[in-house]
Amino acid sequence: DTSGKSAREVYLTALLGYSWGYTQDNRVNNYWSVAYPSALLQTLAPPPLRPTQEGTVGYNFPSFQFSIRNQGSLKLTWKTGIGTLVSATGYTEGVDKAQFDFDASYASITGSRSKYHDRTFQQSLDYNIDAIKDVDLLIGGLYYYDKLYNTQKWPAASGDIIGNQAFGLSAAGFGLTAITKNQQITKSWAIYIDATYHVNDRVALTAGGRYSHDTKSYLLISRNPSN
Repeated sequence: DTSGKSAREVYLTALLGYSWGYTQDNRVNNYWSVAYPSALLQTLAPPPLRPTQEGTVGYNFPSFQFSIRNQGSLKLTWKTGIGTLVSATGYTEGVDKAQFDFDASYASITGSRSKYHDRTFQQSLDYNIDAIKDVDLLIGGLYYYDKLYNTQKWPAASGDIIGNQAFGLSAAGFGLTAITKNQQITKSWAIYIDATYHVNDRVALTAGGRYSHDTKSYLLISRNPSN
């Protein structure tokens, strides 16, 4: 006996997903060139300050770069009496880290160290309405947010300083020569509608529209360690 049941069928299904990724690149591209040595390297004495053979990698601290990413997703589907509502959510976060010694020698001349954190959030909502005779109607919207920023810390007397670090020679010797702080934020959202009218089994008319808004901001602060 189904007389007491509602004619409307409403149920909710959920799909969860998660993935993790890690990449590391240890290739070192700074090498000593016998054919075209730089003016700076020519002033350095052979080992222990510089290589003497073509293609030999010279560095006084290792160069590397690696990335880590964590991704999660959630999809919800709700079937109602007039159509299907689908929500899709995604989130990604991770770290990019690199360290380079550019001078191709064993001397303390140049170098850099950087660390970025990236966070991305995405959300979409689609309502597929099929309750209108001969009409397929889709109404939806989406939102996107991404933030990329420095997280490398350099200890200082006044507290930790956050920013990419460049090393080099100065009057005081080899040390920190510049700190650069970067931050980039991207925001985007959109709403849209799409309708298809089936005139008959062979002919259909489709019309739709979309409005979107995108913004991007970038912050760059470069400072000398002394100020």
